[in-house]
Order: sequence, then C-alpha cells, then structure tokens
Amino acid sequence: FNLLAHPEVIVERGTDKYAAKAMVVTGGERDRVFARQVALRPQFGEYQQKTRRTIPVVELKRIG
Repeated sequence: FNLLAHPEVIVERGTDKYAAKAMVVTGGERDRVFARQVALRPQFGEYQQKTRRTIPVVELKRIG
C-alpha cells in the first residue's frame, strides 16, 4: 500500500480506530522527528548511514 498514492488511511492502535491522512514531513521538522526516532531505535540511524536516499518520515494526522 502506497501512502503517497493513497494518503487517507484508517489507523488502529489498541482499541482506538480513526481516519487519518498521511503527510510526508520535510526539512528541519523531518530532521527533528527522525532524530527522536533514532534515539528510540538506533537501527534507523544505522540504516540511514547505509543508504544514499533520505529515509522519509510520514506523519498520520487524524481527520474527521
């Protein structure tokens, strides 16, 4: 499933279920979010170092 092609999704987290829209985070905000992710899961930083592409960060915003 491609979030860029189909950004409207249903999120299920525990017993919570809601509609959301996927949005790619860019620039400094992307860097801040990715750094927080790396702090929680260092393997994300390790993978970023092994690839030439920038790993995208996607935010799911609740809608409706």
